[in-house]
Amino acid sequence: MSPLARAASLAEVAVGVLDGGRRWLWRHAARTDLGRTCARDRSTRILALGLGHILVAFTVVGLVPLWLLLLSPLVLGVPHVVADVRYLVIRGPSLRPETLVALVVPLAAMTGLSVMEVMGGPSYPNVDVALGFAAIALAVSLAPASGRRRACVLAGVVALAVPAILAPYVAMMVLLHGHNVIAMVIWLCWTRRTVRLAHRIAILFAAIVATAALLAGVLDGIAWAGGPDFDLAPALAPGLDPVMANRLVLVYAFLQALHYVIWLRLIPSTQSQTPAASTFRRSLASLRADFGAVALAAIVVVALAVPTLACVYEPARVRDLYLSVALFHGWLELAVIGYLVVTRQRLGEPAA
Repeated sequence: MSPLARAASLAEVAVGVLDGGRRWLWRHAARTDLGRTCARDRSTRILALGLGHILVAFTVVGLVPLWLLLLSPLVLGVPHVVADVRYLVIRGPSLRPETLVALVVPLAAMTGLSVMEVMGGPSYPNVDVALGFAAIALAVSLAPASGRRRACVLAGVVALAVPAILAPYVAMMVLLHGHNVIAMVIWLCWTRRTVRLAHRIAILFAAIVATAALLAGVLDGIAWAGGPDFDLAPALAPGLDPVMANRLVLVYAFLQALHYVIWLRLIPSTQSQTPAASTFRRSLASLRADFGAVALAAIVVVALAVPTLACVYEPARVRDLYLSVALFHGWLELAVIGYLVVTRQRLGEPAA
């Protein structure tokens, strides 16, 4: 048996075990009124998923914030970038080939510069910001829509780009924190209308309350997101006093976890063509249909390689390298948002 066939066989066994555990959980959940409602109603199921994950993320931030900050990108980073590409490009708006090429060129150049910087090369923050806004501007310029609407959106992009390029460190700090909120905005505004408005608002409200609680200092004295070997306060909250800096880092950890939850759970469930909860086997088949067998195998290899490398080399260093390679996806999100604003589309739906 070839290595690829052996890996496929092991994957089948793993999927079977996971689906068996899933069936066991649903059998027990179906004994309750809430479980039965979630089983038959997608919107309620997504509400429960969102609120449950918000509670878990807030709890983990309170207990082990450093582990969350370190391990989340290493374990969930690659799968969430894959979901990004899947729902923004493959299952997103119908991007023409020239639009895809126009997006890939500046984002690929940005990724190359970022990787060189992490490996010890020079830093060009203003060039990074310029390339990111170039991707947004190209997506807007090539969007099929009326010239007037396109021109208005493009003018807004240029108005933001000029000061951002002149003050790149401020712009990158805004993007660093704002990026964690983008997934929520995309889910609320540009996904299919399969979740009731009241349920979307409830999840948004819970996220806002949890964020406000962290900023108000609810976890002061319980959670400290800094240490001698891994302290993100200088990078995420420069110039702030230690208490406020710690609160902001905790907020970042919480919103980053929520960002992953939205891309890996809420958006796939919202965009699914079938209202029933998907099995692991069906999800794997859907991924293979979207990416192809070879690309899916490569994705699995990379997703496993990142945490494996963190076990061999310095984890913080591997985390920084991953974030540098994945920097493009935040700008991709903004570029697709610009495209959707111009075309008045939702992800997975035709233009209005």
